Amino acid sequence: MKKILEKYNNKLSEFTSILKTDYSIQIIPEKDVLEDLKKKLEDWGKSNLQSMLADLTNFVEKNCKEYITKNKQEWEDIKRRAKIASEYGLYLAPIDLINVERSGIKATAVGSSVVLSNIFLSRLIRKKLLDFSSSLILGGVAGFVSYLLFKEKEEMGMGTLIEGYINDSEEWISTALENVFSVFEEIREKSTV
Repeated sequence: MKKILEKYNNKLSEFTSILKTDYSIQIIPEKDVLEDLKKKLEDWGKSNLQSMLADLTNFVEKNCKEYITKNKQEWEDIKRRAKIASEYGLYLAPIDLINVERSGIKATAVGSSVVLSNIFLSRLIRKKLLDFSSSLILGGVAGFVSYLLFKEKEEMGMGTLIEGYINDSEEWISTALENVFSVFEEIREKSTV
């Protein structure tokens, strides 16, 4: 089962490498170019989250028939939570992070939204709230990264900021893939997959 997650993380790495090459020539990109970048990342994330969900579901249905037969309701619950994670688990910061001037308020808003979305998703996916301190740390990191984007905007080239945005998006998409995978780990722990 772990090979499925590795496959999608490798595909993600290849995709973001191509994006970095394609967008490295942008010195001062137009807004349309930035929106195009965000759309490509979101579309890739949504599409591959759905594909990974299908692959994991097929794998479990093929290899854990006995478990599914004995635990039909639990299996339905796992599929429901995995579907929620695949549909709502993708978080990409708005491309406006690159366009706006320095703003501590914006960075705080991004960090806060990450904390709240992380708490909400952990409740949906794992049926329990994630440790608040973990959510706070994640939100703080996202807010700090956002703040650095604003703070260093004038000092860094736009290409570096775009690369940073792609790197952050890769990390967020990878986390979304891991969240979908983690729902299926319950079965791996209870059976011999």
